[in-house]
Amino acid sequence: MVHYVGVPLNGTLIRTVALNLLPTSRGTITLSSPDIESVPIIDNNHYATTSDRYRFRTAIRMFSKLMNTPPLNELIIGEVPPDGLQALSEQSRMRRSMRG
Repeated sequence: MVHYVGVPLNGTLIRTVALNLLPTSRGTITLSSPDIESVPIIDNNHYATTSDRYRFRTAIRMFSKLMNTPPLNELIIGEVPPDGLQALSEQSRMRRSMRG
């Protein structure tokens, strides 16, 4: 899924999102205390299974291939990873190093 939520609507940035709609990982919800006002303890346990991690890796690889294939690769300058993380594609790393 490619969407424009939380990004400028002027076409300068798009965001891709991988959703696993059939997860095999299972989390837990437990009570934190007998008090009804207490917030429960929620452990989502995302990507705990090999199957879920495989689906996520496959989705990321598909996005990378899509974004680096014509005509998209002619329009996209590079990735904007979250703070503290590196871009996934070698192409984005090269472009960023040339700019800065």
